[in-house]
Amino acid sequence: MTGSDCHHMFGSVVELFFTRILGFAVSNGKSYEIKPCLPSDLDFVEGSILVDGKIVKGKYSREKNSVIFDIEVPKEFNAKLVYLGKEFPLKSGKNVIKV
Repeated sequence: MTGSDCHHMFGSVVELFFTRILGFAVSNGKSYEIKPCLPSDLDFVEGSILVDGKIVKGKYSREKNSVIFDIEVPKEFNAKLVYLGKEFPLKSGKNVIKV
């Protein structure tokens, strides 16, 4: 995303899509927690967000009784995926986790 995310027209979209569904949240500086909340009728979602000039990408898809998380994290970020109460550490670069 570029520009202002504070405008009332787009602020709600950012809150719902990026923060809640994709679960992107910077906790402090370069510590990053990805805590998605996927509605049961959503089988696929993909998005990216710019944080401190670096891109964080997420692509989530349902496959039968599991969810596949394809997450790309910048080199300088310490990140983890939190889903259904479980934590999964993420390394720099591409991470594919099946839960």
